[in-house]
Amino acid sequence: MFVWLIALSEQLLIGFFALLGGVALICLVRRILRKRSSVHISYVGGPQIDAPKGHTLLEMSRAHGVPHTALCGGRGRCTTCRVVVEEGLDLIDPPSAAELKSLAAVGAAPNMRLACQIRPVHPVTVFRVFQPDGARRRSHSSQGEEKELAILFLDMRGFTARTTGQLPYDVVFLLNRFFDAIVPAVTNAGGTIDKYLGDGFLAVFETKTAKSSAKAALQSIEGIANALVTFNETLKKEGQGPVKIGIGAHLGDVVLGEIGAQGQAPRTLIGDAVNTASRLEGVTKEHQVQAFISAPLLEAADITIADQHMMLLVLRGVADPLPALPVHLNTQLPAHLDALRTKTAPIDAGSAVSR
Repeated sequence: MFVWLIALSEQLLIGFFALLGGVALICLVRRILRKRSSVHISYVGGPQIDAPKGHTLLEMSRAHGVPHTALCGGRGRCTTCRVVVEEGLDLIDPPSAAELKSLAAVGAAPNMRLACQIRPVHPVTVFRVFQPDGARRRSHSSQGEEKELAILFLDMRGFTARTTGQLPYDVVFLLNRFFDAIVPAVTNAGGTIDKYLGDGFLAVFETKTAKSSAKAALQSIEGIANALVTFNETLKKEGQGPVKIGIGAHLGDVVLGEIGAQGQAPRTLIGDAVNTASRLEGVTKEHQVQAFISAPLLEAADITIADQHMMLLVLRGVADPLPALPVHLNTQLPAHLDALRTKTAPIDAGSAVSR
């Protein structure tokens, strides 16, 4: 009996060591396989990591807790994640057309790449162009958030001529009365005033979808038309001439974020869409209309206007000609737009080119 127990214990001991050796062998094999399927990344100034192949450098950084600035969400729409590849550049796939375009916009050197676009499969050494400095970092939303929104520029026409010779307090009084009358039409439609520009303002309609944003902008334009009629009736009773305005409305991609020194930066928006809306407003006087509404805004609101009612505008600072609808402010804008959908006779404005 004792001999059998001794033999059994020896067999169990042998089995235990065999099992232990098997586990060690499996761990070793897994480590070797993981090593083969991973890539070594060295960051200038530290740290060093081993990350799975197939991921972008930005994804590798985030997975290992390496601070890496990237404001556009890793879509190659900005260059804040860019790195200088100090070693291993020749083993990285060449940049795509989209990455080349982004890098060209900042005059990047040949060894500079976007971390969100490269997928290293061989060891590389990189330098993060934008690195944490130890100060309190701004939230991601404050740095910038991209959205497709409707933008509206409004300007009071003939302001300088109207106020020449007036006392400063009287000018301020007129402007505040004007804004008090007009701005509620924007806010009631769901818009906000991004900034006041002397005798005008920039409004943005920040809603959940591009469609709802476009519809809110159109509602605002109708409300402005009604408010302007009422305001001018008041001025007439006071013996003053009516106020005339110009509006440019457009829809496109904008970036909303803080612009300015940390802690003293107001939230604002920038982007080509803002410039386009401003240019649209700028040519309203030239074409003797009160508003231009761009085709992208109308399309987003599911409104298709017959071609003969649109004007093709070449705007300064805007790359491509832009179709836009010229509008004489109508207090019944929806009905007016519906009529243009089916009307066959061309409007007086016709087709034109503006600069």
